Amino acid sequence: MSGKRSRTKGANWERKVANDFKEIMPGCGARRGLQFQGGVVPDVDVVQFWPECKVGKAPPLLPALNQARRDLKEAEDLAGSPLGRIPIAIVKRNAKSGHEKPEEVVVIGYSDFKELIKEWWERGQA
Repeated sequence: MSGKRSRTKGANWERKVANDFKEIMPGCGARRGLQFQGGVVPDVDVVQFWPECKVGKAPPLLPALNQARRDLKEAEDLAGSPLGRIPIAIVKRNAKSGHEKPEEVVVIGYSDFKELIKEWWERGQA
């Protein structure tokens, strides 16, 4: 795939992810991070999370999560304090045929997942 087509596909995926967050969490202000403006920003700027979005034939799950972790750490180092965000990878694999729905997954570190579930459970028990 050409570089321009690949960038366009990635940008479209980031827009969809941002719109999905806005639909699920009205008022959250989710939007694409604009990497070209400099600095360290997530692919989608949304409260609570630091998403790294990947789309392709065989998107790299763990490398995408590790990139989100590295970028978040760099942003926290620049800010001089923790940002309170959870690094995640939101990945979409291309459909193998025109009739198959593309697979979409979220990859999260197990310790972050446990904290998220603990918080969710405690809120539900209150």
